[in-house]
Amino acid sequence: MADKPTYEELEQKLKELEKEVSRIGLLERTIKETREHAERIVAIIREPLLVIDADLKVVFANKSFYQVFKVTPQETDGRLLYELGNRQWDIPKLRELIEDILLMNTTFNGYEVEHEFEHIGRRMMQLNARRISGEANKIPLIFLTIEDVTEFKRTKNEFRKSKTMLQSIFDGISDPLILLGKELTIHAINRPTLDYYMIKNPDHVIGKPCFVGLGNQTEICEGCTIHGAVLEGREQTFQRRNLKNPERFEEISLYPVIDDSGNIETTIVRIHDITEKKRLEKQLIQSEKLASIGVLVSGIAHEINNPNNYISVNIPILRDYINTVIPIIDEYAKKHPDLEVLHMPYTEFRKDIFELLDNIQYGSRQIKSIVKELKIFSKPDKDKTIEEIDLKPMFEKVVAFCRSKIGKTVKTFTVNIPENLPEMLIDRKPLEQILINLLINAANSFDQPVDENSRVDLVVSMDDSKENQLVIEVSDNGRGMDEKILEKIFDPFFTTNPSEEGTGLGMYIVHNLIEELGGRIQVESKLGEGSKFTVILDIS
Repeated sequence: MADKPTYEELEQKLKELEKEVSRIGLLERTIKETREHAERIVAIIREPLLVIDADLKVVFANKSFYQVFKVTPQETDGRLLYELGNRQWDIPKLRELIEDILLMNTTFNGYEVEHEFEHIGRRMMQLNARRISGEANKIPLIFLTIEDVTEFKRTKNEFRKSKTMLQSIFDGISDPLILLGKELTIHAINRPTLDYYMIKNPDHVIGKPCFVGLGNQTEICEGCTIHGAVLEGREQTFQRRNLKNPERFEEISLYPVIDDSGNIETTIVRIHDITEKKRLEKQLIQSEKLASIGVLVSGIAHEINNPNNYISVNIPILRDYINTVIPIIDEYAKKHPDLEVLHMPYTEFRKDIFELLDNIQYGSRQIKSIVKELKIFSKPDKDKTIEEIDLKPMFEKVVAFCRSKIGKTVKTFTVNIPENLPEMLIDRKPLEQILINLLINAANSFDQPVDENSRVDLVVSMDDSKENQLVIEVSDNGRGMDEKILEKIFDPFFTTNPSEEGTGLGMYIVHNLIEELGGRIQVESKLGEGSKFTVILDIS
């Protein structure tokens, strides 16, 4: 029989028991306070929150749940989740997710439910759930938060629609548009920008500086004025040459985008190719200038020809007079070797007088030639003869006419005229004159004697992309022209030939005749390499 505990031992155990009871009491108070504290925290969570047990009954619901779904604690606490709100949470997929949480201690986030709720109408709810277990009794609980994302989804959808619409508008503008940040970072581009810079995928350039994404450079492009203009932050427009192709011109327009604080957020850059506009403006100025000359010539041609006729008619008579007198003076000079006329030896005087006479005659012929060529533009429209002509025989006739002239300065003259050229309703004479002037101009681009490598090529074709256009190309490998000469090539009286050759009206005439026929002419040339003139005429 065991010994009875002594009084001291009982007293000691009692004290230990009191301590344990005190500790348990403290622990219970702590747990209670912690629970109350947790409940207070949960209660002030903005999103609706439910705590459900393993039987899927509601253990706790926060104030937001009651407010959002307009229900009372009596309608909620202790009830099955799937019975709440007229069974509005009885969703098969939700059942499956919650069962997975209970069985496999998983979580789910961002599960969306769209439902017609009894008191608040159709809403989109986003659910997040996590399992928690108490260490003491291992009873699993599930925290289920419910966030109303209806407005967020609606706003997001509206934003997506707006973005799509803005991008469609952006892409629908025919000019390239670029949205740039202050550091020239590309934020957005439209479809024409892809075509303009030959970019296959916009993702390859978005987020990069424009000089990297569009210019393939490591630093700001030389001569770029956009960077400074973007930093200035004001709406402006300026013109410049294309940085990649200086032969093309661009009009750059900048439109700063200001945020709510008045700061520059981005800048819209609009690029408008004005190369054709520049060409047309130049052509218009040229046409007006040439038209003025044509009007002037039509009025004064008669006044010029009359006095020139006196000169040209009297030159042969004067030459006869001189030829009659000279033999007499020659006999006198034999007897007087020191004879001088106008302070020069007679032999020098004799030679000079015939040279002066030749120069007068040449000058008279030049005046007559210039007036004749200028009068082409003062003829009334009634002189035109519009007819259906077979193009190939017409071209062959002009080639035969010019071949001899071309052969004097050019070693090789090639002609390529297709057999199947269509007939064309046109005034034959201007078309022939255009071709003659272009071929003779090409022949005159060479210096004598004939260079073994010299060549002139005539190519006639139909435009592959536009079947109703006739293309005439005359090219040479002669002396060529620089940019300054190219700017003046269609000016009247301008010529690159020696002063004693030509009138300087050949290209002037070509330009005007082509305009009258409704066509256009393009010129390509490099100094020392040659030139190519391309005439484009509509067949119809």
